[in-house]
Amino acid sequence: MGHQFSWFSFETPRQRKRSMEQYERSSFPHGTAQKTAIEGLLRQLVPEEKLPLALTCYLSGRDVYRDRYGQSEFDHPEERLEEVREELLTVLHPSLKWHWPLYLALIEADAAVGPELCYPSVEALRARAEELKATL
Repeated sequence: MGHQFSWFSFETPRQRKRSMEQYERSSFPHGTAQKTAIEGLLRQLVPEEKLPLALTCYLSGRDVYRDRYGQSEFDHPEERLEEVREELLTVLHPSLKWHWPLYLALIEADAAVGPELCYPSVEALRARAEELKATL
């Protein structure tokens, strides 16, 4: 009786664990330090949001930004930003939908960061969020 079984999953628990580890590695190619940096920035940018939910929203938007699933073709960068905005508005809690520019600013910054993990300051991210809010 100690086994968990999901009727809608065709993966064994071991396969599911391996899939989650693979997703985590692809989500944070610079390792645990990158995840820790993102979590720290999320705590400062959206303190009202519980960290697991904030991370889920961030990763959902970031996957669209990276076009991980190959579902979209973008002729202009603003098209990509608009699609990420739509994704964020879908996954964010209704009372926190106004946070979408903060998430989008962090997603943009993360896309440009290298292994040295030099993220912009929280103030710079907030300023970029205001720009995004005005243009999208």
